Amino acid sequence: MANANINGIDLYFEQHGSAGEPLVLVHGYTGDSTDWRHQLPEFAATHRVLIMDHRGHGRSSAPGGRDAYSMLQIADDIEALVALAGFDRYHLLGHSMGGTVAQEIALRRPERLLSLTLHDTSHGFGTKNELVQKFMQARHVYAEQLAWPPSPLCLRSSSRRRS
Repeated sequence: MANANINGIDLYFEQHGSAGEPLVLVHGYTGDSTDWRHQLPEFAATHRVLIMDHRGHGRSSAPGGRDAYSMLQIADDIEALVALAGFDRYHLLGHSMGGTVAQEIALRRPERLLSLTLHDTSHGFGTKNELVQKFMQARHVYAEQLAWPPSPLCLRSSSRRRS
C-alpha cells in the first residue's frame, strides 16, 4: 500500500503477489482499488498484481476541473504507475471506464501488453455523435443529483425473487 506523486497527483496503489507475470487491474468510474477485493487473492497467487485508485477516486487526490479527468490523462497515470512498478510487459484488464482507459494504453503501447482483457466496457467516452454526447451529459447530471440511500421502491424491486 503506497502513494506516489504521478503527473502532479498523489495516486494510491498496491502491489500484490511475488511471482508470475505482471497484471494491471484498472477499475471503472466511481470505483476504486477495492473493486478487485474478490479477484485479488486468486490473481496474486499466480501473478504480480498492480491495482490503483484513479485520480479523484478512493484514496487518490482529486484535482479540480473536469479537464483533469480525461481518459488520456488517466492512461498517462497508469502508464507511469506501471513504470514505477517496474513492469516491462504485462497483462492489462480494464473494467467499465477502466476498459476505455485500457484500450487507450493498448493503442499507445501494444508492444508492452502480454494480453488485453476488457470487461463490461465500451470503445470510449469521447464520441463525436451529438446524440450520444447529450445522453452522456444527461447521465452525468443525473448521477450527480442522485441521493443516497436509494428509494425503498428501488430496493424492493431489486430484491424480488426470480423464477
